[in-house]
Amino acid sequence: MRVLLILLLIADSAYAGSLSAIDPDAHYPEGPVWRDGQLFYVDYSAGNIKHWDGTRATVFWHRDGCGASGLIDFHGHWLIACYDDNSIVEIDATGRQLRVSHADSRGRPFTGPNDFAADGHGGIYFSASGIYDLKAPISG
Repeated sequence: MRVLLILLLIADSAYAGSLSAIDPDAHYPEGPVWRDGQLFYVDYSAGNIKHWDGTRATVFWHRDGCGASGLIDFHGHWLIACYDDNSIVEIDATGRQLRVSHADSRGRPFTGPNDFAADGHGGIYFSASGIYDLKAPISG
């Protein structure tokens, strides 16, 4: 099991470079994003988006079968890449689901949406890795 670690970069030499687990119960954490004084991150195998407020980690959003693998701030909302169910989910700042997309504007289905990158102009790119199987054709 992986745990989410935070590197403490403090000038005091007694603490410089030390590592501390902030969520030892995380199940494959990825995609950390700092927003509103909290650390948000995906908890892939649990289907969660979690947040750490500096004291404790709690579940902010959950969806069975999602396989959350990417997270990005999108105009005050969140976009979540759900690798396992081939979707992109948009939620608001409170965690309420707004929409789920399984295909692009031409109707082509997503296959393994994985992570996001902002384009610097208000848009978002995302990668889609394709099917995770050594025998599968390359489709990402």
